[in-house]
Amino acid sequence: MGRWRSRLLGLAVGLGVLVALEGGLRVGLGPPPPPVQVYRALGEQDSWLEARSDGLWPTYQLDARLVPHDTEVVVLGGSSVRGGTPGLWRRGEFPGVAGERLKRPVANLGSPGLDTHDHVQVLDALLKADALPELSTVVVYAGHNDFGNARFQARYGTVSAGLAAHLQSGLERLVLYTRLSRLLRPVRGTVREVGVGRQQGALTEAAWGAVLRDLERNLDRLVWQTDKAGLQLVLMAPMSDLSMPPVDPACTADRCPSKDFERGRSTADVAALRRARDTDFIALRSPSHVGELMSTMADENNHVDAIVVEERVPWEDDLAVPSRVLFFDPVHPSAEGHRVLGDLLANHLGPASGERPR
Repeated sequence: MGRWRSRLLGLAVGLGVLVALEGGLRVGLGPPPPPVQVYRALGEQDSWLEARSDGLWPTYQLDARLVPHDTEVVVLGGSSVRGGTPGLWRRGEFPGVAGERLKRPVANLGSPGLDTHDHVQVLDALLKADALPELSTVVVYAGHNDFGNARFQARYGTVSAGLAAHLQSGLERLVLYTRLSRLLRPVRGTVREVGVGRQQGALTEAAWGAVLRDLERNLDRLVWQTDKAGLQLVLMAPMSDLSMPPVDPACTADRCPSKDFERGRSTADVAALRRARDTDFIALRSPSHVGELMSTMADENNHVDAIVVEERVPWEDDLAVPSRVLFFDPVHPSAEGHRVLGDLLANHLGPASGERPR
């Protein structure tokens, strides 16, 4: 009995020390910053946005800046929109480029790791804050992270994987945990390397279908939100580098992306290259289905426009696929890619956000 009492006393003292340390860190450093994690859809962020007298503050961005109250256009997305291209400042990312072209504010509300689960929550917070009275247009550049997050974090995996993800989400609300994580995990700019490795294998057919169903439901929600608020919604199906071979050379009886890629490169068969991308077992690049889905939603809703980016950017000289100079890696735009995307968005929005080419 005495041994158990000693153990319980030691446990209580240890917990007391941790609580005191956490409290001290919060007094000195404030609450923990929003975690930059691959998987955010475990639950709602405590506070996505903070309304201020002169605009809106995106609390989930590590390098947050005030969004002025006269902002007309906001862009939602992941690291392809904000923070995924090393050395590129906000003005060089495509929302900034579009703003320069249009000569009016275009706010970049992207952040590494965000997917459509998060975009729905950010837009909810944006509309509830009611801090941007001039807001007329919401742009969503999405697709890559819905598939990447599902694979990295085993979103549709086992019960144990789900419990582990929930545990990580809870721990990242502690200052002590986030500070230790920064010491033990590599940092690149504003992107913290987390989650990668939890599921290095391929998505199953069932998981692939679940991603597409969730993506469609989230886009439906975005369409409903913007319609209710009287806003224009521009859905941008992201581009990806089709010159990248499939990561996993595995084949099944009815699916062999590596052979499709070889055929596409040797015969300049663009359809085969797209098929190789769309059926890649290691899902990182947004498949063609995303563009088709967004185009359908635009056809069915008057306030929605769709831009299938791969169809609207410069192609390779010898092949009808996006030029390789547009990419920093298979999914993130290079500086030139951001310039092209910014010009594309500015041309679409026109001289005033209410004037939309159809």
